[in-house]
Amino acid sequence: VRLRLNSTVINVADSDEGASTSYVNQGRVWRVKSRHVVLACYHAIIPHLCPELPGTQKDAQNYQVKRPLILTNVLLRNSKAFDALGISGAYCPGRLHGAVWQIKGVNTAGYRHDWNDSGPVPVMFWGSVAPPASGLSVKAQHRASRARLLAMTFEDFEREVRTVLDGMLGPAGFDVKQDILAITVNRWPHGYSYDYLDLWDPEWPEGGAPHEIARQRFGNIVIANSDAGANAYTHVAIDQAW
Repeated sequence: VRLRLNSTVINVADSDEGASTSYVNQGRVWRVKSRHVVLACYHAIIPHLCPELPGTQKDAQNYQVKRPLILTNVLLRNSKAFDALGISGAYCPGRLHGAVWQIKGVNTAGYRHDWNDSGPVPVMFWGSVAPPASGLSVKAQHRASRARLLAMTFEDFEREVRTVLDGMLGPAGFDVKQDILAITVNRWPHGYSYDYLDLWDPEWPEGGAPHEIARQRFGNIVIANSDAGANAYTHVAIDQAW
């Protein structure tokens, strides 16, 4: 297997002999030929990479609009304020992040952090930016939320983290100026695959749902990703690849 790092694919084409993939690397365009190609990118980008696909299939791929998400990791000096309050995390209705919790009790891949360790601890803020306007369809909300997310600065996230931790842990002696050691913001503008909602999406016959049409084989080109299973998780992408 040859891995071509820093190589952005711009076109995939089917042929009688196999398939060809064009990509950009260091300002030059390259093309590699193969017997088969697996498109593992998300569905909405595939019509731009493979314009030869049937129109119905491209429409189905565009139906699935990714859900934007935020994961903000914050390193705290210690967990004493959490421990004093007797909580491991909290839900934050109406805030930028919907929930926050400590990453404790972890024992994986040689990393261990016991619950009774009151020293430095990471906490994870999880959520999605609310769209700027109400009354939008769910997919329009996703697009508006993504645009708002990408327009935010690090200072916006830092202010939110400080505000939430001060309000939640301040009464237990937490000092945002002294006890926050680091903040890392992970923006996922195309974070989660679109799964269907009873309030917004119709019931399709078996084989007729957008993700089932979108993932159809096209000659020597196949599609395997989480969108192809209409579910956001890794095991779904693995199942589709299988």
